[in-house]
Amino acid sequence: FLPRDIEDISCGGSVANGTAFYLALSSSGTVYSWGDNGYGKLGRQGDDECETPKVVDKLQGMRVVQIHCGGDFCLVICDNGTIYTWGRANHFRLGYSIPEDYNPYPKNVETLLGRRISNAWIGYSHVIVLTECNKILAWGSNESGQLGCHLPSVLCVPTTLDIPDMEDFGGLTTAQSNTLFWHKATKSPSKQSHVSREIPFVLDIVEDTFSLIDQLLSEVWDD
Repeated sequence: FLPRDIEDISCGGSVANGTAFYLALSSSGTVYSWGDNGYGKLGRQGDDECETPKVVDKLQGMRVVQIHCGGDFCLVICDNGTIYTWGRANHFRLGYSIPEDYNPYPKNVETLLGRRISNAWIGYSHVIVLTECNKILAWGSNESGQLGCHLPSVLCVPTTLDIPDMEDFGGLTTAQSNTLFWHKATKSPSKQSHVSREIPFVLDIVEDTFSLIDQLLSEVWDD
């Protein structure tokens, strides 16, 4: 069972098709996993399924500060800003290349060594991270343009994204196959821009934004 000092829980997969899995993080930085172990996403081999939370042994001795579950894979951030991933490996969602189709043990994303990662967001098979230097990097599937247009359908290694106005970065969120960026409202409300639906874009939370949304809804909404 889980200890009392759990600070965060992340879940992935689907209960309906039996692929649900979970990570839990204690206040001491220990990671626990349980659920379906397809593609080794619990961070160990040997169990097809685990009903009881167990410590991810390969992370022992590290202080993990963030846990994330994606599509059959996991990512954690340690207190020194390093990232470890494991699980299903297709579409290069782990951030590195391996000969097998999965990796059951946490492995450092070595191409990020020297960069301190402060946050991460995960879709089904794509990952976006933020460095302490306010740079956005991404890897994995881009088949739906979730990492931006004019990029390959797959980013094999962490790649810097050209996001405008990063000095005003406000936040980011991901879903299964899409990504949304926004920044703090510091620009003039009268300044408008037009962007492709597939391009990472910035949304100004100002009065003009909501006026444009109202205008759009009035044009497409059928009373």
